[in-house]
Amino acid sequence: MNSPKSDRSRELAGDVLNYFLTNPRAADSLEGMLRWRLNEVAVRRARSEVVEVLDWLVKQGYLLEHITRGSGRNYCLNFERQAEAERALAELLRGVARAEE
Repeated sequence: MNSPKSDRSRELAGDVLNYFLTNPRAADSLEGMLRWRLNEVAVRRARSEVVEVLDWLVKQGYLLEHITRGSGRNYCLNFERQAEAERALAELLRGVARAEE
């Protein structure tokens, strides 16, 4: 698995993936995640960095992206790849822990 480029991006990818795995029925827009969800886990990131991570998670198949007329892009967990997403989350968290050592 190719990880996002920076340690911050890997940590953010872990935060986003953890949110969707912890709340598997959740669906939210980029703005909703920036405003509410990611603030709940004390993550403050630049919009472009969040977009990069969401694009990476969609490309890996862990999240699905739905584009709607009213709210734009919405993301949700890809249930068909949930087990792989859980393994990816564990790998991302190990990478963050090594970077903090």
